[in-house]
Amino acid sequence: MFLPAFTGNISEKNKKITFDGNCFEETTFEFVYDDARPSEVKVIATMEKPRTSTCSDFYLFGNTEIQHAENFFFHGKHTLTFKAPTEDAIIDLKTLGLETYLFCEDLQDELLSVYTSLKAFIGGLGMHGKTALFEPKVPAYMEAVNLKFMKEALNIELGERSVQKV
Repeated sequence: MFLPAFTGNISEKNKKITFDGNCFEETTFEFVYDDARPSEVKVIATMEKPRTSTCSDFYLFGNTEIQHAENFFFHGKHTLTFKAPTEDAIIDLKTLGLETYLFCEDLQDELLSVYTSLKAFIGGLGMHGKTALFEPKVPAYMEAVNLKFMKEALNIELGERSVQKV
């Protein structure tokens, strides 16, 4: 759940996108480029109709040169300014604009998802040792997290094997 979903591209050609966010029913991003200031672009984010008073939408804005994460807690207009660090970045920004991505969860839940995912794959890294991370076998916590994932995400429930050594 920690990978974001593509919500659109904003650029000189496609100046405005509107869509339904997780928290805000009406989300609009507007691309504002001024030739007098070629190394920067403004994005006006308008968040309207929050589903609850405590929700937020967590976005990633970026292209090949610029990446920025922003969590919107409040409705209304928000102005973000992006500065291109190089001449190539200015060309990229003016030509292709920015892609926008919406994370499924807020920042806290995103970090928890990353941590849970890491628990499913990190462990049993060593040939010797008595610490869970460096044991020469799959640790119990890693086995439990993988079984939970298979049950909740894939609807597969594995039973205990009668044969343990093959």
